[in-house]
Amino acid sequence: MVAGNIPSYIRTVYIFLLIIIIIFCMIMAKKILVPILISGYIAMLMTPFCNRLENYKIPRSLSAFTALILFIIFISGIFTLIFFQFRSFMNDLQANAADHLNRFVGKLNSSIESVTGMDM
Repeated sequence: MVAGNIPSYIRTVYIFLLIIIIIFCMIMAKKILVPILISGYIAMLMTPFCNRLENYKIPRSLSAFTALILFIIFISGIFTLIFFQFRSFMNDLQANAADHLNRFVGKLNSSIESVTGMDM
């Protein structure tokens, strides 16, 4: 059969099957595609920095290595900052949790006493 002689409903079914197969393959390849896409995005973000280093007559491999090291240091610094802030927050929460809970129970007790007139 020539492509022009295929009925439109069969072409529609073929297109829907192709879309389903593509989506299925993308879902199955998610563990591989996501890191590749993220690394490609990071590489595109670092390209202007590498080009600027190359304008200063630094070889391409050394500029790429420098950009990668600086990016790793930057991301490590952000994660370190988040870790220390979270740890400080958790220490403050543990230290003050008992005090806050006692005040809350006291307020709740006085509210119940004022509404019901019964001492708890």
